[in-house]
Amino acid sequence: MIKPLVVPVIPNSPLKKKNQRTTNGKILLRYNKKIDMIENGYFRHELIKYDQNYQNDQSKSLIFQKHMKFIYEVLKGKFKKGKKVVEVGCGKGEFLSILKKDKFFSYEGYDSTYEGYDKKIVKRYLNSNDKIKTDVVVLRHVLEHIPNPFNFLNKIKKIFGSVFILIEVPNYTWIKKNNAFYDITYEHVNYFSKKSLRLIFNNNYISSELCFNEQYQYILANLKDLSFNFKKEYQKKTNWKKLNFNNLFPKIKRQINKFDKLSKNYENIYIWGAATKGCMFLVHCLIQKKLIWKVKNAIDINRSKCGKYLPMSKIKIISKYNFFKLVNQKKDLLIVSNPNYISEINNDLKKKKLTSLKIISL
Repeated sequence: MIKPLVVPVIPNSPLKKKNQRTTNGKILLRYNKKIDMIENGYFRHELIKYDQNYQNDQSKSLIFQKHMKFIYEVLKGKFKKGKKVVEVGCGKGEFLSILKKDKFFSYEGYDSTYEGYDKKIVKRYLNSNDKIKTDVVVLRHVLEHIPNPFNFLNKIKKIFGSVFILIEVPNYTWIKKNNAFYDITYEHVNYFSKKSLRLIFNNNYISSELCFNEQYQYILANLKDLSFNFKKEYQKKTNWKKLNFNNLFPKIKRQINKFDKLSKNYENIYIWGAATKGCMFLVHCLIQKKLIWKVKNAIDINRSKCGKYLPMSKIKIISKYNFFKLVNQKKDLLIVSNPNYISEINNDLKKKKLTSLKIISL
């Protein structure tokens, strides 16, 4: 009997008060060998509520801005000036702001959690009655949140027609290779390898590459090439095999023990990054009963999260400016939740003359 993990359903919805109840869900992963895809067999869509408290905006980071511009250049390299781009699930509109500034494409966006004032971004979900003309649809970090990805993409096809689509999702191969157990989260029901993402389009695509230091991947294809064979293999129950989380990530205890042992040399531990990685790492520390008691704060550059608390671990989130005031560079340890941001963080620390601070990354 494989026991499911109990985790917060939305790591990026911090708690407003420390004593606020965390909404939890269960994760029991399963693998489909025919389409090389992993999903959470215990996922319940009704538990997920994306509201104004949901904060997944990484655009304050120069490193992430560079990544978004890379994805934008992929589009510019394939489509002529004046073409229309519609982003479904555009979040706070950070990617579309690049299109707005450059004026190479016309654009439109849809997201129920949008908070800005761009009249070309509609604050709602799409529905089956919508019929929208566009040249390209963009799905950035949306498909991993949707149960039964083929059916969802088929709905997108009915709304937009047989148009081009650019999909960006996490790269499961990187997660497994790097023992990144903290990247497995309840709100991500699907985990795609490069192979599985290509199979959705029957291996017919314009471009398909890894990006963001291989943590992410994208595919540019046409919705006319959606594979009904993918749907058939997805629906076949005998193709799915349950996975034991600890067997999938055999180094999890060793990695947490390493951090716990190191922490004994320091007064306080800080975690830089209060998004999925940081939140889920602390959840696993709590499960293992290691390290968590020495963690003083989580740091995030998204000011909307500051003053709130990470779900389940109840660690308070502070701004980097408060961190600079609190940290003792001789006695404290900083753990960076995503190694992609270390150079950016080091630059901030250098400006504040905190170069003696010990830093390690997950």
